[in-house]
Amino acid sequence: MVNPKELTPARLQILRAEAQEYRRRLMQGLGRPIISYEQNGKRYVQVGNELKSSNSWRTFHDFLLDYIKLLFSSEWGTTELKKSDANAHPLIIWYRKVCEFQRNAAPNKTTGLYNAHQIGAVRAYLGLAYDLYLCAHNAKLQEKLLQRLRNKDQFEGAVHEAFVVGCFVKAGYRVDFEDEQDSTRSHCEFTATHLLTGRKFSVEAKAIKSTSNRAGASNNPPRIGDKLSGALQKKADHERIIFIDLSRAENFSGDTPPNWVKQVESDIATDETSWTFDGQPAPPAYLFVTNSGFLHALDSTQWSELRFMTGFKIPDFPVGRNPSRIIDFVRAREKHLEVIWLHEALDAHKSIPATFDSRTAEEVFDSELLNRPRIGDNIGIVNPDGETEVFRLLDAQVDLSKGEVFAQLQREDGSHTVGTFMLTPAEIAAYKREPNSFFDIVKPVRGELQTPLDCYDFLFETYQHSTRETLLRFMDNLPHRNACQDLPQHELAEIYCEQMAIQMWTDSLQRGVRKNAGR
Repeated sequence: MVNPKELTPARLQILRAEAQEYRRRLMQGLGRPIISYEQNGKRYVQVGNELKSSNSWRTFHDFLLDYIKLLFSSEWGTTELKKSDANAHPLIIWYRKVCEFQRNAAPNKTTGLYNAHQIGAVRAYLGLAYDLYLCAHNAKLQEKLLQRLRNKDQFEGAVHEAFVVGCFVKAGYRVDFEDEQDSTRSHCEFTATHLLTGRKFSVEAKAIKSTSNRAGASNNPPRIGDKLSGALQKKADHERIIFIDLSRAENFSGDTPPNWVKQVESDIATDETSWTFDGQPAPPAYLFVTNSGFLHALDSTQWSELRFMTGFKIPDFPVGRNPSRIIDFVRAREKHLEVIWLHEALDAHKSIPATFDSRTAEEVFDSELLNRPRIGDNIGIVNPDGETEVFRLLDAQVDLSKGEVFAQLQREDGSHTVGTFMLTPAEIAAYKREPNSFFDIVKPVRGELQTPLDCYDFLFETYQHSTRETLLRFMDNLPHRNACQDLPQHELAEIYCEQMAIQMWTDSLQRGVRKNAGR
């Protein structure tokens, strides 16, 4: 429970600002925030050092739909729009489908906004616009990239490069493009520097063309050897991260990846041991394999997006590769942390923000504005006699199965009690989208412990700051206690938590067996 003494007006203001920033980062990623304001009926949006404005931007999507037109220029668009679909640039085909989608979608009668499941063309068009915005707002939008995008034959590769830049920006990296004027050596696409740790990576982006006999709806399994080889032969100043897009059209369901994923991983394992370049062994690299199925489902709302990471000549990556102990997972996670953060960002920030701030579209535009219960506020609760009493909300936990909140409450006289109240459907939807800051403070909701590593993390959160003496006392009855006598505190905490996690996980498995046996 939150200490009531900490819920002063000043402290609440800080906690709510933290929650707002937490939600903004979930929506926008870890790069520069969307900078926007309204004045005299006009919306202003800052992009890098430039300021764009319009009277018609109600949502961030509205801005993106106009922004991409500004980048490609009205002259280019006018020329390309005169061409038939058979000869048109891919972006124009996307644009025409977006316009048709907007004409057919029914706007909300109250808000006047469109609310419909995106077709692939909308996802592709807005996605490219967002990636270009992220590039311009956080780094520098190179004219060379725009030239490649305008070129029909180079468009697919340039779209993938813009996507990769967006991934790094959203994951909290600074992006610095290589000096393309230097013709004395080959170059990777850009250098990515993690803003928190300072670790640098040389990044290369490769995309298989949709005209390949292994792309689209092809029955042939993908092959990435040529793209990977080309990327590895580029000169790199730092550790390498390589993105390769497959351009496949599969629409697989659930969390089960296509059966060819194992074949791709097998090919990589073979190449690790056999490749040499200029008489030298191939260099190691982190490898991200992606597939944006919506590019092959322009008229459909059904598609699959695949992203998996692996290591080329990196024995302990992905984390958990060939581990013998839980501590191997922990060590590998620490070693490859920035790359793990990048992978997590691909999932956490794959949606395109609809608003200009940390609020959802429902909160901004719904006729029934979401009035979320906030820790520290006074709320009314109906007692058994049907009367409404006012309490201060100190802490809360949601039971989704009942749509109910179990609340720790404070009366006006300072005494404490507990109570429950129901959430509205809009509040339940908001909680499902983001439970950790629902009550307007950051209050992480812990999920189930599903792996031994989860057990370790749960325990380490508690014991990481325990003194050496305390940890050694806890370890009196555990194996190898004497061998740990002279270890530093941090290692001692890791070993203690590892041993306790093994015991915790074993107990949970045994309880599961007993439970199943009793059915």
